[in-house]
Amino acid sequence: NTNKETFKYNECVTMNEEEFNEFMQEVHAREMYYTGINPDTMEPVFVARHPNEKQQQRQMFFYYKREVQPAIRQSLRNAHLDQYIKQLKL
Repeated sequence: NTNKETFKYNECVTMNEEEFNEFMQEVHAREMYYTGINPDTMEPVFVARHPNEKQQQRQMFFYYKREVQPAIRQSLRNAHLDQYIKQLKL
């Protein structure tokens, strides 16, 4: 266990500022995924855990593609987020 901690410490010491910031963002993202809590605010955050939730999130990246727009519209309606349908021009 101590060797792993030493390795992580040495890894951080040799990083430049940009690499360290990226590393910390990854740590925060992992913490939020596994705990469902934002470590900065200690408030709960939504984490997609089921395959259909993950698929819905993935589709949102491609909101501009016509073939996924009906599914996105339905997901937004189901989540009572109708205001975003107009904003995204769906």
